[in-house]
Amino acid sequence: HLLDTSSCGPQGDVLLFLTGQQEVDTAVSLLTDRALAERPRRRLLALPLYGSLSHAAQMRAFAPPPPGARKVIVATSIAETSVTIDGVVFVVDCGWTKQRQQNPSTLHEALVVVPESRANARQRAGRAGRVRPGACYVLMTEASYHGLPAHNPPEMQRCSLAAVTLQLKALGIQNVLRFDFLSPPPPESLSRALELLFALGALTEAGELTQPIGDRMARLPLEPQLAAMLLAAEEEACVEEAAAVAALLSVQSVFTVSRAKELEAARAPFAVYEGDSVTLLNVHRRFLRQLKRHGSARAGSWCRRHRLNERVLERCSHVKAQLLRQLARRSCCASSRGWESHLAARRSGQTSVGRPAPTACGARSCAATSCRPRRSSRGASTRRPTPAPPSPSTPTRPSGGRRPSGSSSTRRPSRRRRSTCSPPPRSRGSGSPSSRAHRTSSRL
Repeated sequence: HLLDTSSCGPQGDVLLFLTGQQEVDTAVSLLTDRALAERPRRRLLALPLYGSLSHAAQMRAFAPPPPGARKVIVATSIAETSVTIDGVVFVVDCGWTKQRQQNPSTLHEALVVVPESRANARQRAGRAGRVRPGACYVLMTEASYHGLPAHNPPEMQRCSLAAVTLQLKALGIQNVLRFDFLSPPPPESLSRALELLFALGALTEAGELTQPIGDRMARLPLEPQLAAMLLAAEEEACVEEAAAVAALLSVQSVFTVSRAKELEAARAPFAVYEGDSVTLLNVHRRFLRQLKRHGSARAGSWCRRHRLNERVLERCSHVKAQLLRQLARRSCCASSRGWESHLAARRSGQTSVGRPAPTACGARSCAATSCRPRRSSRGASTRRPTPAPPSPSTPTRPSGGRRPSGSSSTRRPSRRRRSTCSPPPRSRGSGSPSSRAHRTSSRL
């Protein structure tokens, strides 16, 4: 119908609502191919519009079409309320939308395709007729339309409540099951959230916030699972990599393609068998390397060549820097000894990786200056090796500060200067039995 009315029907642009990025890209490809295959060719310009699209590609949807051509904008629900496109006269509503919901069995959240509400349908219909009277076509029967729910259920009743429960515990709310929510969630969701926080170490068996893990998790602007990962990275001294992975998992996809084959081809240059997290970390590192060596212009062309979203990668860099600043302000570990050491250890079959010595705060590495190991003036550590035990022929000075009789001409044994920070050296039980007995009587 769009092809038939593109040249002889009423003039005006068309806004077509679909559910997701993959459906949008498929519809744009079909419309473009059909328009080129028609004889004579239809003057129809199909353009996508969704959140992960680059800024330049999004601006093409707002530009006026060529003279005599009809513009068809295929968009997700981002075009419901976020933007207003001039020239749209007709709206085509598929009647479906994507909502974030939690799977009760796996406790993971995902975008699920569900029927839209009547409020969504009215909002989409309002996109038509901004400049002149228009029309909206909803792809369902009238009976199905009246059977739609009036409004979408609030996120409090369909999403994970682990982050909300953790914040309530940090505010001092002990019994979250009796908290007066504006939209009361199911008790089962709150129980699952409490179990998850207990498994992550944020809550005790009594339901109280643990110190310091639970308190530090509540202060991080992340989901509890990602916050626990970031704090656990302190023990492995790889907080910088963990912060990058947390930022990459907190935003939308860094790839601009959604079809399975195209996505697999785009991931191939960065993929490793260790998993998707390390693959995303490789994307982030190579983008920063391109940005540092060649500047933003060359980095943008590199992103387009590898089907990457430059705007999302820049957003990830900002989120990562924010997380590292928050960790540094709270005297947490904000340094790294490199992810490659972990991968090398796993590939070689080692079960553990050598770790640096703990700092004063107990972490393996810390950004606070006061927690760094103290050094002497020569740059060496203040801890000195244990001195060698005295030889059996060397006389030992008894207690009381006096020399034994008959040893006035005996030379005093030299003492090593000890650091105030290192423990006193131990005496090894070497030497003859007589000398050991003499030293024992001197201590007594």
